[in-house]
Amino acid sequence: MTEPHCGSDLQAIKTTAVRDGDDYIINGSKIYISGGINADLALVAAKTDPSAGSKGISVFLVESTRDGYVRGGTSTRWA
Repeated sequence: MTEPHCGSDLQAIKTTAVRDGDDYIINGSKIYISGGINADLALVAAKTDPSAGSKGISVFLVESTRDGYVRGGTSTRWA
C-alpha cells in the first residue's frame, strides 16, 4: 500500500483503478513490498471512487503476469 510520495498514509494514495468492462485498469506505483520481487500475486490498494474519501479505496489481487505489471530491483521485468 506504500507509495513513493505518501508513505503509508492510505488515504493519500494516488494509484487509481477504473472499470473497463469486466476488468479494472490500475495506474500507479508502490514501494517497500516485502518479498515483492518474488511474488506471483500482489494485493494492490487503489482509489476507485476519489470523491468517497477513505470509503472509495478498494484492494485488488493482481497477478504478476498481467500486462503492465513491472517489478523493480535486480529482476526488473517489463510486460
